Order: sequence, then C-alpha cells, then structure tokens
Amino acid sequence: MCGRAMFIPSPAVMKGLAFMGDSIPHEDVFPGFWHPDERQGYTQLPHELIEHMHKMSDAELRITLYVFRHTWGFQEFKKLKKITTDEFMNGRKRKDGSRMDEGTGLSDRGVKNGVAQALAHGYIICRVDDRDKARVKKYYGIKLYEEEDYSEETG
Repeated sequence: MCGRAMFIPSPAVMKGLAFMGDSIPHEDVFPGFWHPDERQGYTQLPHELIEHMHKMSDAELRITLYVFRHTWGFQEFKKLKKITTDEFMNGRKRKDGSRMDEGTGLSDRGVKNGVAQALAHGYIICRVDDRDKARVKKYYGIKLYEEEDYSEETG
C-alpha cells in the first residue's frame, strides 16, 4: 500500500487506554507527525537535549523547547528572540496581534519557574534590556559554547 501509513493501535494499547476512561474523544487523539519538509517546517534538536531531558522539570523542558522553536526553528542559531511571559504562556504575537502558536501551556508561575531553571542549568540564556524601566525587554536564546556571538532580533 502506498501513501501515508495509518496508525492502528494494537489491542494491548487499546486495553491500556481503557483505564483512562472508556474512550478518548477523536479530536484529542494526535494524528501523527508529518515528515519534516519545507511546507510543514521543523526544528532540529541536538542530541544533548534528548540526553538531558530526564534531568529537566516539565516547565524547564517546555521553556527550552519553546526557545528552540523560535530560534533554531527559524534557522536563527545565534539570535536572541524577545519573548514575554505572556507569549511563553499563550504564544508569540505577530505584528498584527494574532498568535503564531499556542505557547507552552504553562501558568505565569510555571513560566517563571521554568525560565529560572533553564537559565540556572545552562540550557538557555537571557539578555535584559532595561533602559526603559517601564518596558523591560527580555531576549532568549539557546546557550551555545561560543555565547559571545549573539545578536538581538530587531523590530
């Protein structure tokens, strides 16, 4: 059979799902990942991240993945992105105010804890622009070995 393969859960998987409450609504079942290509887009992740996941809290992992998505996902490996707490929670905003994604799903406190942990453990970096005390801007990026070559996004 050619074309896209369809996942059909085994009886064992279905039995395992039964304890979750007899059925899962169809709209809640993830249909599967598309093969990465130019149309769908994808984010490369280093093996070090996968190898460190067991050490990370849920919030720390979500924050780190979100920063990867908005830097490496746009092929901007050494660029810092301005991301607000609200954007980590609910998704980054486009210039027209619409959201480009749904964020991390974390609460305000979850975002702050996740950012603090990811910074403390060295997965991400943050540069703070506090020249205007009423509008402090925070720029985030993935911590690389040669950190001094970062630039902030403009706009």
